[in-house]
Amino acid sequence: MNAAQPEYLSTLVVSFPLGEARFAAGFNGQFRQLTQAELFNEMKVLLEHLELDKTVFRSDHASNPDVMPL
Repeated sequence: MNAAQPEYLSTLVVSFPLGEARFAAGFNGQFRQLTQAELFNEMKVLLEHLELDKTVFRSDHASNPDVMPL
């Protein structure tokens, strides 16, 4: 993302319209859904490593869950 310097950047959360079990089946037992705290930590790490000049960053997509106090 640093090399591309995109105009817009957004984070999304994986959703399971056909069910989590069906999605997880494609990972041979190696899939584990992140907790809300883990999702926030992942975003924190991402943001700490970005060096963007004019990128608009948003994380307000419908796939993202409502924020609950940790």
